[in-house]
Amino acid sequence: GWRLDVVDELPSSFLEKLTAGAKAEKPDALILGEVWEDASNKIAYEERKNYFEGDKLDSVMNYPLRDNSLAFAAGRLSAPDLRNFLLGQKLNYPKPFYYSLMNLLGSHDTDRLLTALSTDIYLRSLSREQQMALSFSETARSKAPALEKMLSVLQFSLPGVPSVYYGDEQGMEGVNDPFNRRPLRLGNSDLHAHYRKLVCIRNSF
Repeated sequence: GWRLDVVDELPSSFLEKLTAGAKAEKPDALILGEVWEDASNKIAYEERKNYFEGDKLDSVMNYPLRDNSLAFAAGRLSAPDLRNFLLGQKLNYPKPFYYSLMNLLGSHDTDRLLTALSTDIYLRSLSREQQMALSFSETARSKAPALEKMLSVLQFSLPGVPSVYYGDEQGMEGVNDPFNRRPLRLGNSDLHAHYRKLVCIRNSF
């Protein structure tokens, strides 16, 4: 299938033609869009994007899951509020769309998960020089792997498709581009074993 970058910048008429062409070539081709917000009420360029009509997208990247999960881990979002967010997605999204969500906690466009869990600073607000000079307390760094394990259990338990950004399962660190796109480094065998276990559980049920 196809993952469409910044899909909200594509005109709906073009998206319909692209999706029709992809489905004609391969009926079960997945058409997945990069949408950072709630896809049920997305407005871009003064146009309401109706992605639920079945002729544009099968589903989207679930960035709101990342945002709400990180807020919960940092204590900025309560457990009931996280539950309400998750329930809201289930109720707002059509079932096929919901069960095809790309559930992610990290991507090539975000700071590394372990890094995000080590600070309360909004990392995207920093210059590259500030990002390079950034340091984290040992207390924060020591808590981050446990928080990542907690959030990954949530990620692998939800309907949808869990998507792990390469290296997050190895405890790679890094703020924004280009520091989040370094070559893969093997490192945290405990985290790696945790993700392997989650994959086995997910595949078994």
